[in-house]
Amino acid sequence: MSAIPSSSAFDVKYCSLCDVYFYSAEMLKAHLQSSSRHPQCTTCKKSFLNNNSLRNHFVLSPKHNFCRICEKHFKTSAGLRIHIDYSHLDSDTEDGPSTQPEGWEDRLGLEQDAGLNSGEIPLPQEDIAGSEAVSGLAARVAVLNLRKTKPTNPTGVLRPTCPICLSARRKNMCATRCGHVFCSGCITHALNEIKSCPSCRQPAATSQLRTLDLHVFVSAH
Repeated sequence: MSAIPSSSAFDVKYCSLCDVYFYSAEMLKAHLQSSSRHPQCTTCKKSFLNNNSLRNHFVLSPKHNFCRICEKHFKTSAGLRIHIDYSHLDSDTEDGPSTQPEGWEDRLGLEQDAGLNSGEIPLPQEDIAGSEAVSGLAARVAVLNLRKTKPTNPTGVLRPTCPICLSARRKNMCATRCGHVFCSGCITHALNEIKSCPSCRQPAATSQLRTLDLHVFVSAH
C-alpha cells in the first residue's frame, strides 16, 4: 500500500464516512456532491461531510430556522425566537412532554411581529377571570414570563450552553446586541459568515458583541 503524501505537499482532506483521502478541498466538495451516502439538505441541495456538519448548516444558514438543542425546524424566524426564549426554561423541572399544540411557537411569533409592525404590543390581561378569555398562546406567554423572573441559580457560576456547539465547558461567552448568548468562537465565526444572530436572525456584527462575566457573587445569609 502506497504511503499517503504529507499534508505539506497537499491540502489533505479526509472523508471518514467513506474512508477516502482527497488532496484538495475542491476534490472533497466534488465527492460530497456526487455521493449518495452523505447527509443532504434538500432545501439548499447540498451534501455534507457528516450529520454534525449538516446541523451546523441548519444553525448558520438564513434559509433555516433550527434549534440545535431540540434538533427541530421552525417555519419562521419568529417561531425560532419564541422557542429559544421560552421552551428551554426550567427544562429539568418539567414533569412531562409539552401540552402545547404543534407549531405554537410559529403562530405566537407571527402574532407578536404583527403587533410590533402595527405599533401595538399585545399584552395578556391582568385579570383573566374577570374579563374575556385570552387566547391559549397569550396565556402561555404570561405564565412563561412569570417563570423567567424566578431565580434558578442565585449563587455560584452560571454555565450556559452555547446553542451552536452545545458545549457548557468553561470558555469565553459573548452576547449579541439582541441578547442571545454564544461562546465567542462560535458567534464570531457565525457573524463573519451570515452577519446576523443565529437565534433570531436580527442583523449583528462582531463589533457589537459583549463579553460576559458569568461569575455571580451574593452575600452569605
